[in-house]
Amino acid sequence: MSRGFTTIHFIGGTKDNTSIDEVPINRIPKNLYFRSEVFFATTQINDMAVMKGDLTNNWHSYSVDMYIRTPSNKYEKGTIFTFNETRMVERCLATTQKKRQCINPAKHEKNYCCEAHKPKDKK
Repeated sequence: MSRGFTTIHFIGGTKDNTSIDEVPINRIPKNLYFRSEVFFATTQINDMAVMKGDLTNNWHSYSVDMYIRTPSNKYEKGTIFTFNETRMVERCLATTQKKRQCINPAKHEKNYCCEAHKPKDKK
């Protein structure tokens, strides 16, 4: 292993017993998220379809597996990430100026991707 690089090891979840080599140590985040291969999409007749692959413009929701970096012991080689949970990611509910739904994912357990998209309270 090159100096300044590490191997990431995954425990649990869909990535159990897999590794990623040659990761720069200074670039390792606290959490890693992996999107599932399948997602839900809205069809032209407003039904829901299960799709596979890259997200399309009509995506509705998908799931991600969340891994958390665990503190390393002094004598362990590599960095260990442990599976924490699977989260559903919903699409932002805001409508753009072009009358299309915002393409961004909403924040976790929220309906919108940012404060600017939240509807203003009418008084």
